[in-house]
Amino acid sequence: MGAFHFIDRTDLSIESTHTEEVDVLETDLSKVRMAWMDAGPVAAAALKSLGHDAAVIPGRLNRLMSFVMTMMPRQIALSLLGSMLSKTMDPAIL
Repeated sequence: MGAFHFIDRTDLSIESTHTEEVDVLETDLSKVRMAWMDAGPVAAAALKSLGHDAAVIPGRLNRLMSFVMTMMPRQIALSLLGSMLSKTMDPAIL
């Protein structure tokens, strides 16, 4: 019988994480009222949840926002998200 390999997996929600990629985007994130988290605490939360949780949303406010979005009808949630993100984009790009 072959050897068993146990693999642990956790899904990480990183939507409001301030990363290097965010810095190179042509967006003004100050126009969106969100609690941006640094990448370090987000990565630490992901590593801490390995072996315990199937999914992790770092930050209390992020978990609350995620819960509220799941309670809304999908079309309203998408419209709200699109409205927030469109405020950050350069009008010339749109």
